[in-house]
Amino acid sequence: MRSAYAADASASELTWIAGPPLALGLGAAWSTGAALAAAGVILLAGTAVFAAEPASRRWRPAEGHTRPRGGSLNAPGIRTLVLALVAVGIVFGAAEVGVAAAAETLQSTAIAGPLLALWGVGSLAGGVLATRLGGGTDSAGGLTIVLAALAAGHLALAAAAGSLAALALTLF
Repeated sequence: MRSAYAADASASELTWIAGPPLALGLGAAWSTGAALAAAGVILLAGTAVFAAEPASRRWRPAEGHTRPRGGSLNAPGIRTLVLALVAVGIVFGAAEVGVAAAAETLQSTAIAGPLLALWGVGSLAGGVLATRLGGGTDSAGGLTIVLAALAAGHLALAAAAGSLAALALTLF
């Protein structure tokens, strides 16, 4: 199961590899509004395809089972994961904005897309390696190590922001 999740995460990295250069290319060739609209159409289409899948259509909640108010958030472990993943999302978003800002500061705005794609390539390589090693973490201690490594890697981006080569290497 862990290997399957790691493989799925690796496959999703392909969108991070291809997406930024495609969006920036469309924005440069046509307009940023067109790039945003295209991304919205792709997201809507993907959601519709997922919702149309037979497995999605067949699922129903267990009958006679009432959910407590707050649902899954009543579990302390789920609350911890939600908080951690919200923080991870903020860090990823800040990194994307920071890479674009660094590229602009270094007088090379066109490199932002390829840099973000390189980040996806590095993540894909890491995902493949994790899959080969049997998947991700399976304990709170393992998650703590992964989150600490994630924080260290993103802090290293601040130090690398003065050079395109250093930024590329750190992103990978």
